[in-house]
Amino acid sequence: MGILERTLRAISPGWAAARERDRLRLNAYEAANPSRLHKAKKQSQSADTSVFAAGQSLREQARWLDENHDLVIGLFDKMEDRVIGAHGIHVEP
Repeated sequence: MGILERTLRAISPGWAAARERDRLRLNAYEAANPSRLHKAKKQSQSADTSVFAAGQSLREQARWLDENHDLVIGLFDKMEDRVIGAHGIHVEP
């Protein structure tokens, strides 16, 4: 916060609040535009590393949901049909 903002807050708090609100609105509008000063943040890890860190927790949550919620059971069954196939995996001799 600069000298101008501090002075405005002391003299006219309403004006300072409106100014800050307008600044936040402008920043929110421009937040998606990468520029020289606002670079897009990149993830330092690979996707495999990120999933590996939370893999056990995700597995346990998915297993619990599959055992206890009818909607999730139906969702997993439909996903299995779409990915693997309605007749399952067949081993051909």
